[in-house]
Amino acid sequence: KITETKQYFENRSQYQQCLINYRAISKGVDSIFSANINLEEHQVDIATRVLQDPIQRYILGDEVGLGKTIEAAIIIRQFVLDFPTSHRVLIVCPKELKTQWRHELELRFNLVKSLDIGFIRIYSYEQVEEITPELRKRGINQVDMIVVDEAHNLNRKNHRELFNKIKFHGQKINRFLLLSGTPVLNNELAFLEMLELLDPDIYDISDFLKSK
Repeated sequence: KITETKQYFENRSQYQQCLINYRAISKGVDSIFSANINLEEHQVDIATRVLQDPIQRYILGDEVGLGKTIEAAIIIRQFVLDFPTSHRVLIVCPKELKTQWRHELELRFNLVKSLDIGFIRIYSYEQVEEITPELRKRGINQVDMIVVDEAHNLNRKNHRELFNKIKFHGQKINRFLLLSGTPVLNNELAFLEMLELLDPDIYDISDFLKSK
């Protein structure tokens, strides 16, 4: 029951409409709404599809340059927002991408605090000795989300130990993302191995090898 000037009403209405439009574009996902990113429709569609699934075990298989890291980071940030004091995220990537991952999570997704206190940890494929105890932690410190970048590289012989460890521990969690820009055509074996990581009960690489 108050009266205000037309200018205040119009300014507030414009802000409210802008807010509604942005919420509609981001489909109500807080991690998209609060991130410092330029929204791309395909990234929003992929991230929201994963986040709407209670079992978030997916291969993000966009082509190179289409923003798989951004899609995964949106999902990671939403996990942080949903569980601000109990999220534990393990990111495994080629060593040359470690700096890029930290840069993206810090500057675009404001996850500096989680990185600094160790709730989000980034390791390279070669750091098997550091990754192993992270996977074995239990209780409040256990890893609840695993993200593997360039996941098709895990099928190489020199990463086989890491593959087996991630396969064993990864099957116990509901948040498991594999990123790969490698086309399926002519890379069927690598793709099958990624599927085995996601669901070893259904996809068994040994069955494929026996048939050869």
